[in-house]
Amino acid sequence: FDESSIPWNGDELTPAGYVELMARKKAESAVDGYRSQSNDVDDERPCLIVSADTMIFADDRLLGKPATLD
Repeated sequence: FDESSIPWNGDELTPAGYVELMARKKAESAVDGYRSQSNDVDDERPCLIVSADTMIFADDRLLGKPATLD
């Protein structure tokens, strides 16, 4: 899942809502990947996908990923 496809703008979602949305999108992407790996096109076997995300917000501003290890 390309995280940059849903940028944070602060207007539509709370920080917690944005993190939840990103985790849900990652889980949906994992399910799609799981199903595409199946040899049976009609495979609807249940599967458990656990997804999470962590983001740092300060003053309602999303701090991006560090650009360097420093």
